[in-house]
Amino acid sequence: MAYNKENLRLVGGYPGDNLYIYSSDDAIATVITSDYFGDAENDYNLTAGDIIIAKTGDNAAADMLVVSGVSPATVVNAT
Repeated sequence: MAYNKENLRLVGGYPGDNLYIYSSDDAIATVITSDYFGDAENDYNLTAGDIIIAKTGDNAAADMLVVSGVSPATVVNAT
């Protein structure tokens, strides 16, 4: 599957310190691939330093991701 903007929600903050919630059936290994969140740069002004709490795959676990760069959008799993 791929990034779906309908599944990303801004909780609050300001660029470089925003907090988002994301839910996807994709595995965490897919979600952290380079440029998975590429469209989020335009959809939500995603910037380096933003945090994404991601519920991924079939489990009820959540991972905390930190946006480490944009163009391409890159996240690292901080869990």
